[in-house]
Amino acid sequence: MMNAATLLLGLITQTAAPQQPPPGTHDLLVLRWAGPEALLVHPKDQGLLAALGLVGERLAELPAELGGPLLPDEAGELLARVLGGPLDLRVGLFGRPTIGAPPPVSVQLALPESSAEGALAVAERVRSLAGFAGLASSPAAGGLLELAAPVPILFGARGDDFVLALNRVDDTPIDLGATRLPPDVEAAVHLRFDYGALMELVTGMAPPQELGPMRGLLEAFGTMRIEWEMGVDAERTHSVVTVPGYVDTMNELGLMPAAPISEQSLAAVPADATWATLGAASFTGAADLFLGMLEEADLPQDPLEMLAQQTGLHLKDDVLAHLGSTWGAYASDSTGGGGLLSMVLLLELADPQAFARTKERIEELIDSAGLAQAEGYVRVRGWESDGVSFSSIVFPGLPVPLEPTCSVAAGHLFIALTPQAALGAVRQATAGASDLRDNPRFQEQFFGSGADLYALAFLDTPRLMRDGYGPTSLFCSALTNGTRSRRDGARDAGRILPPFAELARGAKGVVSAARLEGGDLVQFEHADGSMLVNAAGTLGFLGSGPVLLFAAPGLLATFVVPKVVQARSATPKGKARADIMAINNALNEYAALNRGRYPDTLEALVTPDENGYTFLDRRSVPRDPWGNEYLYEPPSYDQVQPRVYSLGADGRIDGQGEDADIDNWTIIDGDA
Repeated sequence: MMNAATLLLGLITQTAAPQQPPPGTHDLLVLRWAGPEALLVHPKDQGLLAALGLVGERLAELPAELGGPLLPDEAGELLARVLGGPLDLRVGLFGRPTIGAPPPVSVQLALPESSAEGALAVAERVRSLAGFAGLASSPAAGGLLELAAPVPILFGARGDDFVLALNRVDDTPIDLGATRLPPDVEAAVHLRFDYGALMELVTGMAPPQELGPMRGLLEAFGTMRIEWEMGVDAERTHSVVTVPGYVDTMNELGLMPAAPISEQSLAAVPADATWATLGAASFTGAADLFLGMLEEADLPQDPLEMLAQQTGLHLKDDVLAHLGSTWGAYASDSTGGGGLLSMVLLLELADPQAFARTKERIEELIDSAGLAQAEGYVRVRGWESDGVSFSSIVFPGLPVPLEPTCSVAAGHLFIALTPQAALGAVRQATAGASDLRDNPRFQEQFFGSGADLYALAFLDTPRLMRDGYGPTSLFCSALTNGTRSRRDGARDAGRILPPFAELARGAKGVVSAARLEGGDLVQFEHADGSMLVNAAGTLGFLGSGPVLLFAAPGLLATFVVPKVVQARSATPKGKARADIMAINNALNEYAALNRGRYPDTLEALVTPDENGYTFLDRRSVPRDPWGNEYLYEPPSYDQVQPRVYSLGADGRIDGQGEDADIDNWTIIDGDA
């Protein structure tokens, strides 16, 4: 489900244990797993539960099938016990990490049993398997046994628990603190990850020169931790992710958003969205952090400064400074049927007018690149609808099945893969129509206020599982076949996945919402009670193409930006030639539609007709690379063809080199 996206941010919590650990000791990771029976409680998941119960037995058979020894029965029993839970897994850091020394990391697995006899029985299985593998065991402190291995491996019974430890045994009790799950929900999974302990290990063992500029960033995040717990009741799957000290850490790093998700951004998501995600961010803070890393990297030249020199655009001042705090993405029926081509990216704008000017400059660069490098097969087309201006990247004469389109409207930048999706997004944002909060499936899973949200995500699982049911079926068939036995026909989980109509009946969506509680960030997520339903919805979401939307900026940077830079750096005269020929072509098109008559001024080429069409796909006539207006002479008695020209860098007639005049006649004749 969606916890993975939040886990990617980061990091969370360790509550002080009642027994003080030795100096330098930290729990890097603690996992408490109640077992699949605690998670797969829904009737739709019982086939999946049965199949998972056979995995350990199947894994024990694999070594012999791969040419190794046939493992004793104890191996399958032990694997089934570990996978089936309950268990506690603890990864700790003891001592101070030192360059060149073995990492001071301990790993400890504890299997709670119903009695001391049960724990001793597990220990006996492990001793038997170790002997089968040729590893002798000898008594160690605390009544445990130690295997004869290159690193200390200890195992044995501790009361009602079986313990297996690498390097050392940590006797300090695990205290996961109070749960944030609903009162009637037991945690099936509880994970705590201390990012600070991991960073202590990384920065302590790696030479400073190897970490480079990343060292400061790693150390800055070193105070952050993450805690995740999940449980199931009769109707829903509940999960909570907490980031303690989030506000302090984000402020220290300059990454704290100036405001939560805006009301206007929430209202911009249609009620018929099939999925949506919104978040609050500090774009300028992220840029400052990135620039600081670049400075520490001691590069021969600042990449952003190079970009500014080549394109005339300063990323921070011309783009990021005009953005607000909210970003979002969604797909909906309103913007194209809810699939791949209905996806929309939205960015809140702090200064829409300033950003619109930046957008026009970017469009000019794309036009210049398209003319200089793609011979006019790529260009920006401006158009209007409902009094709102749009810009589409088009490919004249080529059957390219995309027209990426953007628009600045209602205080946001909207970017879509098609003109229809962009138009639908703008109409949603400007018409005051019903929004995501009016979606019944969203309402069913959303708890609390819609104010002060720092992250929000929604999956319309009943809708998306139509596309995800097929991949889910393939997975279930693979699991069923994988756990079957060639020799024992009775070992068969049977049909895992219910028929689609049965699986979809009563299915619920997924809603994830993050808010601040004091200085902590807390995210609550509510999903369907069936893991198979959630899996089908998630696979349908992934198959609907959101990855492409988030990859689009990277693709643009990979394929378009180099061409823009190349076109801009191909000398100012190269840009002037491209501009002049674009104007020349627009003039000829104007004349063709006006009985051979050319316009009196170039402004006619950028004046929209009643359908919003312009002959020159810009809102204004471009200036030459030296900031001067292009000059225009319409046909006259002694001049058959129109002339479009620039007087060069000096702005005077004639000249040499960059000062030389350039016009459409000499370009067409091949002399310029």
